[in-house]
Amino acid sequence: MKIFFSGRYLGIFLIVVLATSSQAINASKQDDMGGHHAHSHGDYSAHDGVGQLAVSDGYIRKMPPGQKVTAAFMILQNFTDRACRVIGASTDIADRVEIHKHFYQNGVMSMRPVEGVELAPGKKVSFEPGGYHLMLFGLKRELDEDEQHRVTLIFDRCPELPFDAKVRSIFHNKHQH
Repeated sequence: MKIFFSGRYLGIFLIVVLATSSQAINASKQDDMGGHHAHSHGDYSAHDGVGQLAVSDGYIRKMPPGQKVTAAFMILQNFTDRACRVIGASTDIADRVEIHKHFYQNGVMSMRPVEGVELAPGKKVSFEPGGYHLMLFGLKRELDEDEQHRVTLIFDRCPELPFDAKVRSIFHNKHQH
């Protein structure tokens, strides 16, 4: 059975998908903190002579057939001695990529684009459901689970950082092997 969403129903669907998956991620983080080992599925870094930026656990959310919008997530770490600001991203699988963040206001969750995300020296920022994430608009084809696609993060004061992101279903459990 094919499921198609359009207009405001697509927005509602995306919010539900992102909110639901954030609960699963938070549960798995608690599990990792409880003594279980964390699994790294590809670490990528960019060096600029002063240090490095690194991406780990990058993935793209698989959406139902017919959808032209999805989201990408990762953990971004700054091992340099200066602040780096993510101002955009690109990928060959989508027409446009924007940085978005979920906001909670008066009991309502909404999602809005942001101009950038500051990454302080020695710190990390999680791009995760329910928080910062990359929105991929105008998907050029349906994405299959487990395939990988190159995403390049663009910074205003640091080098670009390409990484490969695996496509994951909303039902993916990161502890399955």
